[in-house]
Amino acid sequence: MPHFARFLLVSCSAFLCICDTPSSGGDWPQILGPNRNGIALDEQLPTRFPKSGPRQIWSHPVGNGVAGAAIQGDQVILFHRVENEEVVECCSLKTGDTNWTTRFPTQFRPQVGGTDGPLATPVIQDGRVYVFGTSGILAALDLQSGEIRWQKNLLQTYRAQEGYFGAGSCPLIIDDLLIINAGGFRTEAGIIALNKNSGDVIWKTTSEHASYSSPVLYETGGEKLVLLSARLTTYLNNPKNGEVIDSIPFGKRGPTVNAANPVLMGDHFFLTASYGIGSVWGTISATGLNVEWEDSQFLASQYTTSIADQDILFGVDGRQDLGDPVFCCFDPVNKKRLWEETGLGYATLIRAGDKILHMNTSGTLRLVSTNREEYQELDKAKLTSGTTRALPALSSGHLVIRDDDQFLCFQLSE
Repeated sequence: MPHFARFLLVSCSAFLCICDTPSSGGDWPQILGPNRNGIALDEQLPTRFPKSGPRQIWSHPVGNGVAGAAIQGDQVILFHRVENEEVVECCSLKTGDTNWTTRFPTQFRPQVGGTDGPLATPVIQDGRVYVFGTSGILAALDLQSGEIRWQKNLLQTYRAQEGYFGAGSCPLIIDDLLIINAGGFRTEAGIIALNKNSGDVIWKTTSEHASYSSPVLYETGGEKLVLLSARLTTYLNNPKNGEVIDSIPFGKRGPTVNAANPVLMGDHFFLTASYGIGSVWGTISATGLNVEWEDSQFLASQYTTSIADQDILFGVDGRQDLGDPVFCCFDPVNKKRLWEETGLGYATLIRAGDKILHMNTSGTLRLVSTNREEYQELDKAKLTSGTTRALPALSSGHLVIRDDDQFLCFQLSE
């Protein structure tokens, strides 16, 4: 349990939501970027960093939590905890200066140690910012002013448990719906959909506990569906009415966590979790889910969402708090590792074109080729001596990270 208690401080992998509305090139308006897959749009990474390393543009002090930044244009949204308040700040990407601040009171304490601050990256869409705090406060704020448009306490309303580290799964926006892995298992509110404009509840379904994984959007033939990994089950839902189209077991009872988000590759999906759970690869369609293989040993990632490149995946096998994690490239169709590299530490990943940013939790950023034949490191730089568990954000050549005490913004090329 002590190892487990230190685990998540980022399950920001579970950390906020994908939107079905396209984002402008260069924006990073939610967890894992414009399309919630860790792939940057319209970003050109250098073949090497500047000689003295990426230039730090600004730093901004923050309180507790591991929620990453969300970026739209020059607006950066930060989410953290200072004393007994969860704080949302809108800052300038160019300078780090604060434009507005909105606060929510909180008394949350985690069950097994770790941070007591927010886990979920904010999401920006249509002039609003959506935040989901550890104690269950879900709120919509005006992007320009920070004014609260509406707020709900989902854990209190639907008698959900806070879990080991508080609420951390993130809403998925589809059209006018905000779909949330809420965990109201006592009230048939395991998954909830709210109107994103008013906060009114539209539907609720399942008696499932929440996980730290977040739902993703699957589209086929013009139809939009939701793929969501809860505590012990992965669901395929119709977002219009909450109908469960199909489900498969995924998870394990006891001190375990589902934290990495589902990955979609065409008509296939990939799931992974640590703590003896492993990975699942299968097909997805409008009628259901079909498992092609599952393996507890092939790859078991604690919270890093694997990144796709054509027909292969790049992932991190192992745990931040135990052993030597492995960075690897693998072929999921044939269940084959193409290469692996040890000694890099636990990391989160972003891909832009034919390069990957490998940001490890010790503050070192590596620039890696997507070469499928061998591990090819192009450059590396030490960005901070602090611990970097929060998911990084990449926008217009700027990388925004956070360590224990601050957000930092770097320019990656000259």
